[in-house]
This record gives sequence, structure tokens and C-alpha cells, in this order.
Amino acid sequence: MIPRYLWRRIQNREDRIKKALMSKLSIITINYNDLEGLKKTVNSVIGQTYPPFEYIVIDGASTDGSAAYIESQTANINHWISENDSGVYNAMNKGIKAATGDYLFFLNSGDVLNDATTLEKLNNESLGSKDIIACDICLDYIESSELRSCPEKITFDYLHQYAIPHQALLLKRELFEKVGLYDENLKLVSDWKFVLKALSFYSATYKKINIVLCKYDMNGISSIAANKELLRLEKEAVLNADYGFFMEDYNRFNVINNKFKGLANSRILRFLIKCGLFNKKYIEY
Repeated sequence: MIPRYLWRRIQNREDRIKKALMSKLSIITINYNDLEGLKKTVNSVIGQTYPPFEYIVIDGASTDGSAAYIESQTANINHWISENDSGVYNAMNKGIKAATGDYLFFLNSGDVLNDATTLEKLNNESLGSKDIIACDICLDYIESSELRSCPEKITFDYLHQYAIPHQALLLKRELFEKVGLYDENLKLVSDWKFVLKALSFYSATYKKINIVLCKYDMNGISSIAANKELLRLEKEAVLNADYGFFMEDYNRFNVINNKFKGLANSRILRFLIKCGLFNKKYIEY
């Protein structure tokens, strides 16, 4: 039998560890009139085998019973509000302001952690002091799913063509203090703009870890086909406004690069590569 004084020391040590771990990660869920999706998300969070974290739920004054459900889960939720907002990024900014964790992770209604051991696996990884941690995610469509891996190395060219879903990212809270909050004037690409801005102008550091973090519901606002044109227009507006100085050079380079890629199977190009006169990395992506 363990002596009482020793048992207290063990419990105190565990409490200190839990407190330290809770300060490490804030999970933020945004919801608006998606009660069933919210239940899925909350259950995936509170069902984790490694529970010490901060959980925040921001509801946009839903009328479908979401607020009552959230209130019934207050034992599992550290902070929540249900009030009108001006859009998803306004709600996300409210979550950022409420968070106290070192890293912030947005897991919105309908999205779920990959399995019950996801946070345990994450805790076993060395995050170091990187500003942006990228993980893999599973894209959930109505009739199928697809594993999406984030790049090992992030580049402007990659972000010019693609976006990393915020459900795949852990973002250092201090980064928002440097870069600012999400741009609430945008409807679809403010999270993409934030990452691009942080890397381009604030020397944010990036790390990829090989963990499937969540299952991302592809029926969300930025995933609906009707929003594709708005997404393109918003990205174009951001690039022209913030990166216009070198976009002309980048576009010219891109045309040349695509021509090289078109020559990838050319005998002449293969001969030049073999002779060491051309580096094949320029036609690989």
C-alpha cells in the first residue's frame, strides 16, 4: 500500500503535468445552426484518451438548440458563448481572444479528431517552438474520403496554388499577437491569407508532423462548388494587394516553369540532366 504522503506527491505531480499540458493546446469549435455536427465534434474532443487541454466553443446565436446543448456540456467546455457574429472569421477571432493555450487548433462543427488517441499521439511529438505545425487530414466527402498530406517544406509557390485547411494546423497563439487576427472582410480565405502573411512578412517557422489530425467535412462553406469563384477572386485580391510588387515576376517565372515541366519527357532535357547541365528539381514539384 502506498503511504499517504507519497500518494499526495504523486497526485500533485500529475496535477502539475496536467496543468502544463492544458496550457499547451486550445481547441476552438465554431458553430452556427449545426447541432448534429456540433455533437459529433464535441464527442470526438471529449472522448480523447489524453484529455488535458482547453476547449472553447463559439456559437453564433444558433436557433436549432445548439446553445442548450453546449450549456449541457459545460463540464467538458472551458469557455463558451452564444451570440451574434458577422461571419465565421469574426467568430474565430472571438475564439482566439478567449484562448490561453500556447497553440490554437480550430475544429469546427462537423469536423472530428481522427480517432480517440489523436491528442495522445500529438503530445508524443516534439513541437519545439515552431509557429505553424502542419498535420495530415482526412477529407470526408458524402460517399468517399481522401487523405491529404501537408508539404514537408512550405513555399510561396505552394500557397499560391493551394491552401492548407485550418483543421490541419496548430498555430502558435503568439503568432496572432504579431501578425494580427483574421481579416473579417474576407468570407473564405482569411485563414490562407494569415498563413501566407505570417510566413512572408513575419518569418514564421513551419514544421510538418506525420499525424492524421482530423476528419474534415468537405461540405463546408469553402468546399461548396458555388463558392469556388468567390474563393478565387478573394485570393486574387489578396495577392494583388499585398504581393503585387513581385506578382508579375512570379507569373512570368510560372509560365517558364510550366514550359519546362512540359519538356520533362524530352530526350534533350533528359540528356542535359544526365550530363549534369540541368537540375531536374526545376521540373519537379
